[in-house]
Amino acid sequence: MKPKNSDSEISEPDLIKALQQLGESGQLTAGIRQILSVLDRSRINLCNSEYWDTFCAGLSPMEQRHLFMGLVIAERELILSAGSVSPTSKVFQRLSDSLPLVDAYDLAKWSAETSPNHYTPISSMNAHSILHSFRDHMLNSGFRNFSQAYSSAAAKFGREKSAADQRTQEEALRATDERRLQTALTNKQKQTRRDERSDERMSQIEAAERLRPSERLRWLASTKLPLPSIPFALFENIGIDDIDIPTDVCDQLISKIDASKRPWKKLYDLLESRRDSLQSEIRLSPEKWA
Repeated sequence: MKPKNSDSEISEPDLIKALQQLGESGQLTAGIRQILSVLDRSRINLCNSEYWDTFCAGLSPMEQRHLFMGLVIAERELILSAGSVSPTSKVFQRLSDSLPLVDAYDLAKWSAETSPNHYTPISSMNAHSILHSFRDHMLNSGFRNFSQAYSSAAAKFGREKSAADQRTQEEALRATDERRLQTALTNKQKQTRRDERSDERMSQIEAAERLRPSERLRWLASTKLPLPSIPFALFENIGIDDIDIPTDVCDQLISKIDASKRPWKKLYDLLESRRDSLQSEIRLSPEKWA
């Protein structure tokens, strides 16, 4: 490793010693921070596994442990992280083989919970989930070392995740099918209501066809059918003499008929004429209409 600053006198042993002190004490003192601040992160992070394997071979298990813990704390405190190529995974790979399984597990879990790097300490985005969910499987299945235990747990995690994804996909398909069925049912119900309204409309129109002109006009005034749904043919042959209805019915029909819509304007004009005629009669012979 080379210092980031070419003018710096901090050597690689000094950097490693500072990391070990940080791992042992857990305290990022001002002196350690000053030493680590010149650390070339790209250099230390990009050193391959062979480099770290060779380097760690000269350290005792406790020194390796302190180095690993120092790297993890540095990741958290100094944003010293390079994702999946972080040195934490390279050092832990060597260190975990020298530790009892329970100790290696506890150290791995601690590092996963301490570092902001999701790839610490196994170079896997799923490490934290696997360590959290498969503790009993890893520690109580007779594995010889951490690597073997983690590989088995990762495989189990993969199978369970695949099964969960399959269930999620099946549930999504079922939900889609249910929505389609519900939509089809709703559309059918709407169509049924439309058909019922259409049948009711035709029944009313057929009944109106059998009425005399004045009765037909009374029906038009009282029916709840919208005007556009009523065929004008029922009224096209009605003349002024056929409008034998009282003034209030004339007023209802005039309010209901849109004079701007042909062919209803013809009937509208006849109704206005009939109303004016009735009003004139009432003024001339009030005793007759009293």
